[in-house]
Amino acid sequence: MDKLWVRNTLNEEYFGFRHPHRMTPIMFKGLIIQGNAIDGIGAFDEKTGNLKWFLSVKGGVEAGGVVEKNTLYFGGGDGFFYSIDAFGGQLNWKTPINAETLSTPTFHNENIYFIGGNNRVYSLQASTGKVNWSYSRQETSNLSIRGGSQPEIYKETLYLGFSDGALVALSVDDGKVKWEKNINRNRRFRDIDAKPVIENDKIYVAGFDDAFYCLDANSGSVIWTYDRGGFSAATLSGELIYFTTTDGYVVALQKSSGKLKWQYKLKKGLGTQPTLYRGLVVFGEYEGDLVALESLSGNQVGRYSPGRGIMSQPTIDKSTGRTYFISVNANLYALKIHWQANKESWPWDKAL
Repeated sequence: MDKLWVRNTLNEEYFGFRHPHRMTPIMFKGLIIQGNAIDGIGAFDEKTGNLKWFLSVKGGVEAGGVVEKNTLYFGGGDGFFYSIDAFGGQLNWKTPINAETLSTPTFHNENIYFIGGNNRVYSLQASTGKVNWSYSRQETSNLSIRGGSQPEIYKETLYLGFSDGALVALSVDDGKVKWEKNINRNRRFRDIDAKPVIENDKIYVAGFDDAFYCLDANSGSVIWTYDRGGFSAATLSGELIYFTTTDGYVVALQKSSGKLKWQYKLKKGLGTQPTLYRGLVVFGEYEGDLVALESLSGNQVGRYSPGRGIMSQPTIDKSTGRTYFISVNANLYALKIHWQANKESWPWDKAL
């Protein structure tokens, strides 16, 4: 893993308490769009790292955004949801939601869906920011993990988790409940902050402190469980599921049964959602490094240390191997991931 460049994403120096910089970098037509959790969001040239534009947002952009038709949509820490031009950073509109946004939004059929820090789901018109509908649940616990489930939309149904341990299926048209399933009854942290991942009418999602579930998307009935929870979404590939657990492992499960194929112990803390690249499972350690494992065996083949840890899922350009992530110190990194053959040594250079 070779470092290409690194840039500070903060507009001004910051000496306050630590914030969770965890937005996944967005690749967009030669730009890398990256928000920090303190003062705003900016766009950097993907090759040079030069700053192209920056938009100040009080409280930053912690969770992430989505680009659709040259428009960037994201929620800020200031209680507003934004639509801006992805090329120049000019504001199109912003809608007050009276809460910080802690989840990545989802775009679908000219509408934007996301959950706010007030445990309320919103559907906004992408062109105007007008609220179509909202749905909320009562918070039932005094303890909650900072985060929010990104909505997944499948067959005109919106799926997402809540801090009370419920996975809910809502109609995308009006927000009415189709079904709900309480899958995380742990007494400490009941949160379902992971994005549900859906394939072939099956939902794959983890509760923070409970278990990883495979459920029927039509009814919410449980198909199988794996007895480890998680904070981040799972990554599916072929017959395997990759996800990071809240007890500090990266695991590969068989998609059909949930049986463990391999596991890898992190040095310390949690891990980000894995990104797959040419037979590699690439992820960040919250209190460690960027790590690459062989996808079929779980053996480590590469590691890069940014200094303080990584809380954002790495973004990888599949055509070039360029990899981008924001560190705990709010620095945006560009690396090059590539295979390097072992150098041959002369017989007399080998240790006897």
